[in-house]
Amino acid sequence: MSRFRAFGVVLVTVSVVLAAGACSSDSKDATPTSRKALVFGDGPSATKLAVCSAYKIPAMKKIVGGGKHFRVLAPTSIGKKGDPVTGETCSWEQRGSGSKARSLQVEIRDYGKDTTAVAAQFDVLKARTTGAVDVPNTGDRSFSSESADATLLQILSGSHLLTISSRGAGGLDPVPLGTLQFMAGAALAKLT
Repeated sequence: MSRFRAFGVVLVTVSVVLAAGACSSDSKDATPTSRKALVFGDGPSATKLAVCSAYKIPAMKKIVGGGKHFRVLAPTSIGKKGDPVTGETCSWEQRGSGSKARSLQVEIRDYGKDTTAVAAQFDVLKARTTGAVDVPNTGDRSFSSESADATLLQILSGSHLLTISSRGAGGLDPVPLGTLQFMAGAALAKLT
């Protein structure tokens, strides 16, 4: 081996050792951040319905599944204070490898004292839903719909319109309709 090659090998070795030493931990904690941790409250501020708070994360994790792939999405407001229709949406999902996914969403809309408008909207939704089937003994009126990749439960209760829906993809089924009906009980209890 020539002197230049030997020198090159030594130079590369020393460079690797020095670079590795520069990357090692010095056992100090990371520098503190001034940003606060992300925390989800009881629900969006546009509504006092607090339906999202009826669903605790451990229970939702069992329903949606996914283990480490389970995610809670931030609750969102529907409308703002003073609007004729306000409400909230809460969602959970699991995202697996490839196209595997399952989502679950609860949406509650409060029409205030306008029971005519909420009933009309319920009728429009039912007419536009493929395979809508009446569900007895749930709210004032309700219907459901199922397909291979989606389940839906729509409930009219007083001046409230409650929608619970799930989608599945990539070989994961949506949350079963029976589970959506069970979940509706918790939401309807918040409205009474």
